[in-house]
Amino acid sequence: MLDPRRFVLDYADVPIRKPIFFLGNQGGGLTLIGRMIRRNPSVVSIAGDHTYWSGPDEMQRVMELRLPKSLKLARLNYKVEVEHDTLTAPRSWSYAADGLIDSYRKTKDDLTLEDTAKFRYLIREALHRYGKGRDGARFFDKSQVYTVKLGLLNAIIEDTDPHFVLVTRNPYVACYRAAQGKAIDMERYASFMSLEERVDLCAQHWTNAVRCAVEDGKSVKHFTTIRFEDILEDPEGEVRSLCDFLDLEFSQEMLPQAHHTIPLGSRFPDRWYPLVTDVNARYLDKIPSNMLEIIDERCGELARNFDYRMPQTLTHA
Repeated sequence: MLDPRRFVLDYADVPIRKPIFFLGNQGGGLTLIGRMIRRNPSVVSIAGDHTYWSGPDEMQRVMELRLPKSLKLARLNYKVEVEHDTLTAPRSWSYAADGLIDSYRKTKDDLTLEDTAKFRYLIREALHRYGKGRDGARFFDKSQVYTVKLGLLNAIIEDTDPHFVLVTRNPYVACYRAAQGKAIDMERYASFMSLEERVDLCAQHWTNAVRCAVEDGKSVKHFTTIRFEDILEDPEGEVRSLCDFLDLEFSQEMLPQAHHTIPLGSRFPDRWYPLVTDVNARYLDKIPSNMLEIIDERCGELARNFDYRMPQTLTHA
């Protein structure tokens, strides 16, 4: 934000080639998988290159004050992009809820020249700063709000051959986990909403967000999906396949290793080595049956497309 070069350079000669965008929900595994991709020497993010592979990697956070309103997700009470009496900002698991999705959803029909110029400038700026002039530098981002803006995002950078990856996590776990307070908005809404209401809100969010990405993905040249659980079960095989899709060279160093040192100042240092493969188990055995039913009613049909099914052992009241 404070780099004075941005006031004198226009970065117009910095090429944008095959940028990579991860889509999905907070707590859905994007951080872990994104770090694997960011360890590739060709990849840079909004905050660093492969030497700072666990730093901030969301434009919605780092460039909040500079992003166009159509691509924002405010975390500050400053020029909040969408006002709502109840579902107040900052939001992480409510912007795609039924009461907000129409305001956040953006498609190619929302394209403007001004937003295009601002967004592409930010990518070129990052490529210039962290790509250090390397041929073939690839920009990576995982701003979750873009999950409901894929149509607009693709329209802005379609000529750069962008690649999009939708990362999913078992919604029965993800929704309950977020509703309990892992999501900052749900923690705040707990002062006036019951847990049942928050679970339903999260289930609305998961369904609407994933449906938007799947629908828009049908008209995008490079779009794929990957399950967080599959990465944990077979990290090498899944990351190799992901690299094939992204046109990146796979390296064993992209996988969590015992000798890796998390860069200084990184958030979530536990999200690397060793891989925790049973991240869902700690929740599945504790989710009350009525909560599972709420989630299933909202998410069940779409979840089954990703081979997620409601747990059958409903033993909790």
